[in-house]
Amino acid sequence: MAPLRRTSVAPYCRSVTLGLTLNAQKTRIVDATQESFDFLGHRFAVQTSKRTGKLNTYYYPTPKAMKAIKKKIRETVRQGQHWDLPVFIKEKVNPILRGWGNYFKAANSRKHFLSIANYATWTLTIMLRKKHKKRGKGWRDHPPSWFYDYQGLFKLYSLSVTGEAGSRYLRSS
Repeated sequence: MAPLRRTSVAPYCRSVTLGLTLNAQKTRIVDATQESFDFLGHRFAVQTSKRTGKLNTYYYPTPKAMKAIKKKIRETVRQGQHWDLPVFIKEKVNPILRGWGNYFKAANSRKHFLSIANYATWTLTIMLRKKHKKRGKGWRDHPPSWFYDYQGLFKLYSLSVTGEAGSRYLRSS
């Protein structure tokens, strides 16, 4: 039954307006209520809501996307040890965080954003400890709030969508 569905979708994908073709190795038909699936860096899963108890569809960054952004942050920080810290954060780290965050902000990714924000501050702290040849982890000298308040690190978790649908994008002045 699955090959019939795949072949019935193929003519629409090959149309001149879309210019797409199906890849037989990557294309599969999934019952989303039974298993999750990944598409364009998002993992789609049908899960029970913790608030209502009803089944809802959730989507969030895949583990592969999380690993890729961490790798990109790590490589950028390793190359930027000789930069002035506020300039480095503004010109190198913030565009990475802002771009990745804007791509995933519509998803259910608040916890993932917090994880990446923690990783970014941790990596920057370790960089500073190595740069200034200091022992320890450096949380007293450079707590996470120091990066946000004084160095201008982008607050990734500020992009997460919360609240009721009508008031989500309103900014209180």
